[in-house]
Amino acid sequence: MNKIGVHLFIQKGLEEALKEAHRLGCQTFQIFSKSPRSWYAPALNKEKTKRFSAMSVDLGMDSWAIHASYLINLASPKPDLWQRSVEALAHELVRAGEYGAPFLVVHVGSSSTESDREKVLERVGQGVRQALKKAGETGATLLLENMAAERGDVGSTFEELKILLDLIDAKDHLGICLDTCHAFAAGYDIRDAEGVGRLAGVIDQTVGWPSLKLVHANDSKKPLSCHVDRHQHIDQGFIGKEGFRSLLNHPQFGRLPFVLETPKDSPQADETNISLLRHLARNSG
Repeated sequence: MNKIGVHLFIQKGLEEALKEAHRLGCQTFQIFSKSPRSWYAPALNKEKTKRFSAMSVDLGMDSWAIHASYLINLASPKPDLWQRSVEALAHELVRAGEYGAPFLVVHVGSSSTESDREKVLERVGQGVRQALKKAGETGATLLLENMAAERGDVGSTFEELKILLDLIDAKDHLGICLDTCHAFAAGYDIRDAEGVGRLAGVIDQTVGWPSLKLVHANDSKKPLSCHVDRHQHIDQGFIGKEGFRSLLNHPQFGRLPFVLETPKDSPQADETNISLLRHLARNSG
């Protein structure tokens, strides 16, 4: 059975977030452990995080993720920002370990002013290696997320992600998160089974299936190859339901947890998107 869930907000408390996930019938989920748009990270209450971890397992949600700060930019040529990003990523990994999170998802960053892509990739690889070393053994696998090819994004192709995996060389601590909106925006046409099959072939020839750990299931407000990251409700965007049906029923993609990051613009939004994904998973066409 497909594991389907949503990104949860934890402002009302960790346990309340898990109760909401349980009410929605989630088998997986994602959270921020702090504000994603701030460097500040409040101290964690270890008793609460331990209880949260145990409760997630008790509810059958043992394959979930924390998303790291959006401010992290390991591709930046600015030494101060790069170093701050390394420190922030290391801290996020430690926090993920304290939560007992299996995965920490990160956008590695962008550099729109440099033409030497090899140099940018080496900088990102060095940053990730340093962050992993600083964090030590946390139990959380770091997932590099594919990006939409906006403004010098690093990791918008699976060829680049493969280079990063090789540069970092930490197979036991590293993986890939596939964002469907980002892939579509970057030029991967996944609107039907044929397109999903082509993407599967790319993954097989680059990062490899063992590296792929998680799917961010998002439709796209913008058309194919737009290079713009704008998430939309499932089947209300340019990818459409056949694309998601094909992903959910694909022998490789379908084994992965699918986490929705779709707009929360109504009280029923999460429930509607989850229900549609479940329907598509049950009806392979």
